[in-house]
Amino acid sequence: MRPFLPTPVGAQLASLPSPSTLSRLLRPLHLQNRHAHAIPAPTSSSSPLLHPPRRSSGRRGDRFLASSSPSQMAAPADAPGGSADAFEVIRAHQVKAARLPPVEEIRTILDQSVRGVLATHSQEHVGYPSGSMVDFACDQDGSPILAVSSLAVHSKNLAGSTKCSLLVAKDPEDRTDTVITVYGDATPVPDEEKDAVRTAYLRRHPEAFWVDFGDFRFLHIKPKAVRYVSGVATAILGSGEFSAAEFKEAKVDPISQFSTPIAGPHEQGSC
Repeated sequence: MRPFLPTPVGAQLASLPSPSTLSRLLRPLHLQNRHAHAIPAPTSSSSPLLHPPRRSSGRRGDRFLASSSPSQMAAPADAPGGSADAFEVIRAHQVKAARLPPVEEIRTILDQSVRGVLATHSQEHVGYPSGSMVDFACDQDGSPILAVSSLAVHSKNLAGSTKCSLLVAKDPEDRTDTVITVYGDATPVPDEEKDAVRTAYLRRHPEAFWVDFGDFRFLHIKPKAVRYVSGVATAILGSGEFSAAEFKEAKVDPISQFSTPIAGPHEQGSC
């Protein structure tokens, strides 16, 4: 069974239905919402003073109500089921849409992420794991980079055992979205690599001036295995695991860098 992962932005743009098709499919839902909040028109016996004409506020929703006639607001004949049918059509289309190999999707998600939960072996409570929220960045090989203080509990834990894991959620607000766990050893960055590692880290965290403090140092988590789970609590559960070699050979989706300006306005409801 092929693992399921959300379609990358690059593939979505190449395969989404045309805007006119989406508008036609989603229009019944739009109309249902508008009808539910529509203001009743005054009857012939009503006084104009009691029911003054509705004035447009300049918003597109108001202009739609003011300019639409009953015939214009009728649902398309080929969408009898309304919004449920529309979303089913979109879902079915996405299942067949072109997508990256799973390992490249995971590699891309990690490259775009900046925060995760670091699990280390507690030195104070022997035998128990210790979790810490940490910022990170990935180097060109996909290895997570940490900037840690010698005063932090996880630094002391890693001094006792370098074995750790880093858990990263693609969308922390959506428990059904992809969650990735990187298993590996956290080791100090060699002196000859510090400048390149520092540059990579500051590219993701430009405000992190503290990385130059005397008690901070950079660590690499060299992956031993990378595991992912997606679609938790849904009918499209997917999971998989990649070896260190498979993960290192994977490439970052070059289109992913444009995902924020493309998706941002839609997510904010400004379109």
